[in-house]
Amino acid sequence: MSLKGKLLIAEPRLPDPNFFRSVVLVIEHNKEGASGLILNRPTGVQLSDIWSKVSPSSLGRDETIFVGGPVDGPLAVLHDQCQYSEQRLLDGLHLSMKRQNLTPLLGDKTAQVRVFSGYSGWGPGQLENEMGVGGWLTWPAQSEHVFIDSESVYKTVCNDLGLEIVFGDAKPRHCSADPGLN
Repeated sequence: MSLKGKLLIAEPRLPDPNFFRSVVLVIEHNKEGASGLILNRPTGVQLSDIWSKVSPSSLGRDETIFVGGPVDGPLAVLHDQCQYSEQRLLDGLHLSMKRQNLTPLLGDKTAQVRVFSGYSGWGPGQLENEMGVGGWLTWPAQSEHVFIDSESVYKTVCNDLGLEIVFGDAKPRHCSADPGLN
């Protein structure tokens, strides 16, 4: 079963420090392996710091660049603009990496974007093995997970996952994050 379009939530016992408390959006998953982008690893580097190496045009916005994972790769942008899409991932969420799409996309101040350098990659069977030993939990991705504050992603997804585990389909309408109050 493909995990494309799903979130991977790192379990504390996952030994790779690159993924400590990370949430990864799976971009591709097939018999040849898997790839994804870590949603909650801002770098502190701004897009304006490196954009001149990508394009001679200037941008009307500046974004923090996120570490997509430990594997080097081109700039990748998750966004909500279908006209610049190279790959549709979910309703309202697209991926672009080509300069001819990035320049107008990043110049569009109305676009929601998240910019990544590098990606997370797994060879054939590697992700399945890590999941088999309890390294990852999965959760359905929503475009909102990509665009919320990066500090909130892990907590939000873990809360959603915990409510599902505890209550399943019988979730009460209003459930406190404090289990002692439920």
